[in-house]
Amino acid sequence: MGLLYNFRGIAGEDLTPDIALKIGNLAADFFLRGNVAVGSDHRTSSPMLKSALIAGLISKGCEVVDYGLLPTPVVAYLTKVRHDGGSMITASHNPPEWNGIKFFNSEGLVFGPEEENEMKNRMSLPLEYESWEKISSVSIDRNGLYFYLKSLLDCINLGSKELKIVVDAGGGVGALAIPRLLEEMGFQVVKLNCTLDPFFKGRPPEPRPENLLILSRKIREENADLGFAYDGDCDRIVIYDDRGRYVPGNLGMIFLADQFVPKGSKIVVNVTGFFGMKHFFGGKYHLIPEKWGQTFLQRRMKEEESIFGGEPDGHYMWPGFFQSYADAIFSTAKVVEAISNIGEPLSEVLSKYPSLHLLRVKSKPWSGSFQAIRDKIIAFMERPPMSGQIYADIDSHLLYSETDTMGLTIRQSHWDRTVRIEIETLALDEAENVLEKAYLDVLKPEGVVIPDLEMR
Repeated sequence: MGLLYNFRGIAGEDLTPDIALKIGNLAADFFLRGNVAVGSDHRTSSPMLKSALIAGLISKGCEVVDYGLLPTPVVAYLTKVRHDGGSMITASHNPPEWNGIKFFNSEGLVFGPEEENEMKNRMSLPLEYESWEKISSVSIDRNGLYFYLKSLLDCINLGSKELKIVVDAGGGVGALAIPRLLEEMGFQVVKLNCTLDPFFKGRPPEPRPENLLILSRKIREENADLGFAYDGDCDRIVIYDDRGRYVPGNLGMIFLADQFVPKGSKIVVNVTGFFGMKHFFGGKYHLIPEKWGQTFLQRRMKEEESIFGGEPDGHYMWPGFFQSYADAIFSTAKVVEAISNIGEPLSEVLSKYPSLHLLRVKSKPWSGSFQAIRDKIIAFMERPPMSGQIYADIDSHLLYSETDTMGLTIRQSHWDRTVRIEIETLALDEAENVLEKAYLDVLKPEGVVIPDLEMR
């Protein structure tokens, strides 16, 4: 079975209805055969997979509430406040032929490798079903988004500044929530790609700057105050300022923490955004670095009683304010809350922040052992121009080093075995040099191939 994390794969090939049925049947054990929330995005394969998943859940005695089409953070929130578990049919930022199945426990924490691998290991076993009198039921609830938005708005304190905002939902399910939220807040909304499109013809579901040129231009044409873009299931936010300029995700995280997180609080941050937070805030917060992945960040946040955190790709997490699952809808509300109260354009506010750059490259899947090259990577990090503090205990497949001007991460994904080099830096030219040397001196001789660096 070729499924990646969150049981993602190409619908009808890697992820089929019979597999979705088995996954639902196995997941029922994790939910103790309780009450389960189910939602989906709008991909062509989602109704097929959702029906099979629900059949698997109820065959094992789970009661299911089908919330229909929703953004993923809405399903996570509904699960946290109403249910014993939850599931979302989505492939997030992946192409339209892909789909996936994401699970949440009763606290809205997304399943990680342990739970997913246990289910994958049991896929070949015969399925177990309840007897006919114990098979449970499915109910339909189409008011989940209303309940979520009402709860969210109770957490927001808007200022007096009126805002004009351009929203690019990318044809994803964020179109159901973001314009409605901002209009209920009283703001003027200019919509781009805000019609559900299972083929993502307007732009790819991955909200990368190169896919958002029209958004940038529209902000300038409309003389708008802000612009936002989202991935396919609306757990990632991309922010643009009033000049139509992309706000890097690490800078967005610094801005939100600065506006809303009380001094002395714990913040769990993905290691790739750790340097920038430390550089800007100094000792204002207790900053805790963590590896990539929402499941790891959520669990660390719970363990540390952190109230905010996230990843520099736009996954911002608010356990002390609303929920710990990455929530682009809530993050949108907090950005507009801040700007409506500050009164200054976002571009002027951000001009007071550090000029941070984020370099990220990844390899083709690599069959080698990261453990076997850890010492070689550490030796590289101990030499100039790095020669800084090394964090070797964050994860067995990750090493992080930082100097006064940059933070360097070299890691291998647990999911797809690609090797990543990520640098957050104040000195772009120096970081480009470190990136190239890390590849040529350390990784390439071990058989790691990074196409972007091969083309230089």
